[in-house]
Amino acid sequence: MPENCTIPPEGYMRIEQIDLQHNKKTSLFINLFSVELFIVFLVPLFFLTNVPSLLKGMISDVSIESLTATVILCAGIVIYLALHEITHGIFMKIFGKTKVNYGFNGLYAHTGSMAYLNKRSYIITALAPLVIWGIIFTALAVHTYIYNSVYFHVCYVLGVINISGSAGDMYMAVRISRMDRKILIKDSGTNMMIYGTHADNYEM
Repeated sequence: MPENCTIPPEGYMRIEQIDLQHNKKTSLFINLFSVELFIVFLVPLFFLTNVPSLLKGMISDVSIESLTATVILCAGIVIYLALHEITHGIFMKIFGKTKVNYGFNGLYAHTGSMAYLNKRSYIITALAPLVIWGIIFTALAVHTYIYNSVYFHVCYVLGVINISGSAGDMYMAVRISRMDRKILIKDSGTNMMIYGTHADNYEM
């Protein structure tokens, strides 16, 4: 497996380009996958707590606690989206040792750099937010559930958003994992360039 670098080694050439922003078929697949993940992981919430009764109570008898929980959830979603990309950026910086760029194209926030990451480093970078924030939100959800807190729903929903929001990361991790171990990936944030020694040296 090649080392991470800022200049591809001699003999490497671009063998594949993955542009999730302009590939409508792939973009649609990821969006549908994200919705499916959201629904699948949200369903258990209805078995853990009486959601309809909770919502009815929040509407008919708004308390300071329920209002605070709603504000925290809304703010938490925005903050999480930023933290998701920052987490990508931290690992991209660690592995690539070069400047990391953040952006927003109107639909997606993205993180990129000029570094060429090997297969293992790229997959770790792609899945880092899913794993790290998944552990954090799970721990918070368990804690608030034990103490029967209204904030359990906040932690649970944020956890579900973490999973569904990582649909594109999971897609890329699986796709890259099926390629040759000698590849290098340059992720600009909006598209990924795959470099290898031969165009027939990897599997899709």
